[in-house]
Amino acid sequence: MTNKKGLSIISRVPIPGKRSQEYAQWEDGSITRLCYAPHNPHYYLDSALQPHPIDPLHTILVMSGTGEEMRLAGKNVVSMGRLTGNSKKKYLGLRPDVNQDGSEQLEFDLDFIELNGEAAIFEMADLVTVNSRQRCRQLFPMKKGTTSFRIGFTLHTTGLRMEQTLPNEFWFYSVKKGEFRFRFRKPVLTDDLGNVLGQPDNGGLGVDYSAFLAHSLVDNGDETYTYIKESLPAFATAELPAKNVWIDADTYYAESSDGYVGNKADDTWANVRNASAGLYVNDTAASYAWAICAIKYSEAGYPFGVWRSFLLFDVSGMSGNAVACDLVVVPYDKFESPVSAQLGTQASTLGLNDYDNFSGIEYAYVAWSAGAKTFTFPAQGITDLNNCGGTMKTCLRERSKDYLDVEADGYDDDCGLYFTESANDPYLSITEAAVTGSMFFGITP
Repeated sequence: MTNKKGLSIISRVPIPGKRSQEYAQWEDGSITRLCYAPHNPHYYLDSALQPHPIDPLHTILVMSGTGEEMRLAGKNVVSMGRLTGNSKKKYLGLRPDVNQDGSEQLEFDLDFIELNGEAAIFEMADLVTVNSRQRCRQLFPMKKGTTSFRIGFTLHTTGLRMEQTLPNEFWFYSVKKGEFRFRFRKPVLTDDLGNVLGQPDNGGLGVDYSAFLAHSLVDNGDETYTYIKESLPAFATAELPAKNVWIDADTYYAESSDGYVGNKADDTWANVRNASAGLYVNDTAASYAWAICAIKYSEAGYPFGVWRSFLLFDVSGMSGNAVACDLVVVPYDKFESPVSAQLGTQASTLGLNDYDNFSGIEYAYVAWSAGAKTFTFPAQGITDLNNCGGTMKTCLRERSKDYLDVEADGYDDDCGLYFTESANDPYLSITEAAVTGSMFFGITP
């Protein structure tokens, strides 16, 4: 990683109590605070709130409380334990990093799987679980010719309470601390590589398979819940891709998200661009080729489309002492137009109504091409950062058409973006008035 001066980081030091921040010392001796999104953590915390580097792939074999062999992935913001045998009772357990004593945990029974209305015969080895920085994925293979499915779980909770915070979502909070812990979202379909099927590609031209899927949660009154993920009747006639398809049941570890909101309509450029809400929203994609774009379609019915991306960053603990800031992002796949960055006012959990949630004039703009890109904040950006209250939000827009309000004239203003990937996470590089980070490197300010 290099900064806009071409300098590399020579040392990194985590900050106590912070999962998504670290201090970086550069080749010229300067020190900046790197701030990532809360949902893109780089460290997990122990019970003393000391940070340690995340390694989602690190696992060890241990014995569960019932004497069964379990593979434990513990170097993460949430530890995941998965039984290695064929037991379907409490086969999977999740604990937040700061409470590894079992006082807060979520455990899963797999009660049934039905395909085409009949009980499916399966081994637990057929169920693939993946623990990442953002979520636990449970992937069930779907046989070709499947026209319906139902998957039933019993959730066992300890020290957690549930709230339906958003429509179609179920969130769990710590009973003792009131802090967010887990988030259940509608099921999705994926390919063999875990890529979500049905993301509207080419600026919104695609099948939205999520419209054919649903989930439900029933409180059993004894700290357990009946949880079902299933297909809706319209799924039977959906045209699935001619490749292997998996049913993905995700449990998310953060309440915030980055992503894009897009709009297209059989309407004028002005009405599409200036709409108060979008038609598409995605806050789970790791990257997207049309994340920032202004399009004039050749297809009848949808002459114009605009896609905007929204990012947020954990800057808590800075006490309003930033004097300089760079926003660093990594473009993905398409590089057809300059991109503008400005203050975002979106919700922490991205929604359709965030389509026009930005404010003020651009902080900066850059030509879009392969490799990391840096937006240097002007004085207004520094003021916004120092007054943001601990979470800095930004909006990225296609500049030549969307930001400058010039009617789109084709498919040549598309820009892709990485939202999450360890080496490509968006981040803020902040210079503070008092070099707070110097103590971490043994430097006297």
